[in-house]
Amino acid sequence: MSHPFVDSFIDLWRAPSAERLLALLDDDVVLLQPHRPPLRGKAQAAREFERLFAWLPGLRGSVTRSATNGEVVFIEWNMHVPLGARDAVIPAVDRFVLRNGHVVERCVYFDQTLLIRAVATTPRLWRGYLRYRFGV
Repeated sequence: MSHPFVDSFIDLWRAPSAERLLALLDDDVVLLQPHRPPLRGKAQAAREFERLFAWLPGLRGSVTRSATNGEVVFIEWNMHVPLGARDAVIPAVDRFVLRNGHVVERCVYFDQTLLIRAVATTPRLWRGYLRYRFGV
């Protein structure tokens, strides 16, 4: 049997947007990701999502499997990063802690070197990546 949160995640990543991501989050959410300070609350999450989709408007995802244990949900998925004629596919695992069906904590695990390699070999992404990652 599928979990309602997993179904929402699958649907969202077919055509993601900042607004759709925010709809899954609790007001007091904490988002954790490699090599970045935690994002706390929906306002910080909104700014991050808007910056991400401004840089990579064609970003999407596909779920390969999931597991749940009460209010903890693990989702294994692939990020499809648009590079022009092809996508870079970056495997990731997200761990979600839910409260009343909304995310109160999310931690994502993925190999950042795959993203860096995709950006490094796609010059049209350089400026956007620097703006996204470092605010320059």
